[in-house]
Amino acid sequence: MRNSMIKSSAKVNLQGKYGIAILALLIVLALSYAATSLSIGLAWVFVLPVYIGYAKFHTILAQNDEPDVDVMFEGFRDHYFDHVLVLLLQKLFIFLWSLLLIIPGIIKAISYAMVPYILQDQDYDVFGTDAITLSREMMSGYKAKLFMLHLSFIGWYFLTILTLGLLALYVQPYVKQSEAIFYQDVKMAFSKKQIKG
Repeated sequence: MRNSMIKSSAKVNLQGKYGIAILALLIVLALSYAATSLSIGLAWVFVLPVYIGYAKFHTILAQNDEPDVDVMFEGFRDHYFDHVLVLLLQKLFIFLWSLLLIIPGIIKAISYAMVPYILQDQDYDVFGTDAITLSREMMSGYKAKLFMLHLSFIGWYFLTILTLGLLALYVQPYVKQSEAIFYQDVKMAFSKKQIKG
């Protein structure tokens, strides 16, 4: 699916559901702010699993189902410590690659971008570095596409800055929904590749 089609589908999926999508985003922001105000360490431990729930929320929406805000806390329920460990490793690996140069760090960030989606996906039962490895394998041949998808939102990012972040309430759900559709598309292609292989 072309990126233009992904973005069009994201707009359609969000029609009539922007209210709950904004509420989901506010939960992420509120938890991040609360944890960070206590300590950076607590932010890592207590906030990271919410990104799995946020991926789950948008995955449900991408499947044309009605998401419930309750799924935002799914990452805290099952395999909590596994989720924290995987996401910490993801951040650590990206940081270490970034120490080499900016470009390798960006490439690895894109390679590992599907980790939260994989962790919330019931079709996969992987933890630890296996989830990171699966994301890297899944993104083989699709890194440039995801980079271009995010780059296509650059105008929205500038407008968000000009509105002192207020426009993020519109832009972030749009970006995240596009990313969730991208994940569905890449997952399907990866599954077909495995069957052929």
